[in-house]
Amino acid sequence: MAILSSDVSAGTTALASQYNNLRTDLLTGDVTIAGIKTFSSAPVLSEGLKIATTKLLYLDGGGDTYIKENDANQIYVVCGDTLVCQMHNTYFNPAVNVIIETTKKLYLDGGDDTYIREASANYCEWYAGGSVAAWVSATQGLGAPLGFSTYPTKKIYLDDSGNTFIVESSGDVMDFYTGGTIAMRLDASQKATFYGDVNINYVGATPKGLILTHSYDAGYAWTIIPETSGTSLQLYYNATLRYYFNKNGTAYADQAWSTFSPDIKKDNDFKDKEKINGNDFLKWALKDAKKPLKPYQGIRGTKEEEEIYGKDICKISIGVAHWAEEAEARISELERRLPA
Repeated sequence: MAILSSDVSAGTTALASQYNNLRTDLLTGDVTIAGIKTFSSAPVLSEGLKIATTKLLYLDGGGDTYIKENDANQIYVVCGDTLVCQMHNTYFNPAVNVIIETTKKLYLDGGDDTYIREASANYCEWYAGGSVAAWVSATQGLGAPLGFSTYPTKKIYLDDSGNTFIVESSGDVMDFYTGGTIAMRLDASQKATFYGDVNINYVGATPKGLILTHSYDAGYAWTIIPETSGTSLQLYYNATLRYYFNKNGTAYADQAWSTFSPDIKKDNDFKDKEKINGNDFLKWALKDAKKPLKPYQGIRGTKEEEEIYGKDICKISIGVAHWAEEAEARISELERRLPA
């Protein structure tokens, strides 16, 4: 083993002799640097320091801290018998933690404008081209000032790679999964498909509702909202209450209720008749009145509205039909009594 001893001072003949002997010799054993004293000027080896492959260059007098070529083009740095890092002609691999002082930069482009640094306590920034591309904060999580992207069909997990995530399942189609089951889908036409109930909850005195708008009616919207006490469902047009439906089955209209007139020609008893007369309409009204459901049944409004709209149109038709039958009988009786 060749030894560079600490028993001599820098600049002495003995120390110079030891270095000169190393200039051309190939050291076939390990080399120990036993703690040379400070130099007034660094010594120069004109032909370099040559050590045989796999031999150790000790830095602690032959203990457990050294440098060696472990394999071809692969250098090991060992400290306290622990591999600290590997250096190869194609990579650098630290085997222990890498420590960088606060606010100092870890350059990824040779020292230009792409690097990582801790800008302040517990706040780390990633720079690309001189601009902050992302940051991580101990209190605010991950931020991406320039936007965040992932490859198509790849998932953004919200539960540590479990079964709750967002994914673009196909072109311009985004799926939301919870518990491994799809909950909602959004597509390029802005259509949202829900695979379960849609619940709108609110806390406090102001209810939250469902707002419906359309491009041809810009600035105007229908809003469906529960009444603050929870007793009714209200339907607003802009700020005006137009309808509400009570939990007891009654309903209110701001103006009036109306319905579309039924079509007698769709009734099997009358659809084949070429001409519909008044008697046909009376028969049709009587038939319709016998159906279980009656128009306006269960719908109530103000007292004034009930006086105007509360009567059942079919009952009116029945009354007209009965009047017509009685009138026909009276006319027949009158005709019988008239002298010939």
